[in-house]
Amino acid sequence: MNKPISVPEESEKNIGLYINRQQTGKVIDVLNSLEVEGRSVALDLATVDNNPITIIGRFRMQAQKENWTDEEIKAIQMEAMSGNFDHLIQTIKRFCKEKSRLHNA
Repeated sequence: MNKPISVPEESEKNIGLYINRQQTGKVIDVLNSLEVEGRSVALDLATVDNNPITIIGRFRMQAQKENWTDEEIKAIQMEAMSGNFDHLIQTIKRFCKEKSRLHNA
């Protein structure tokens, strides 16, 4: 016989919210740090298929090639996926070198 599901105590109900707030704060800290450092990957988004999964995948692969940490990549991915398609594009663009900058690097 299965155990009945119990209603969590009041203190337990908010634990998911607390974890999400902690993660959000950490994501924001990582993003701010990357922006202050002026970090970007050598990826021209004009050459990437206009598909969210492809865009994030190509960004992830290039960032890994350029020795970005998993924490940095995940922070950008989480932020990119926190809104609509336009938000995803704008977030990824913030951390990619523009086409003109690729040729001058």
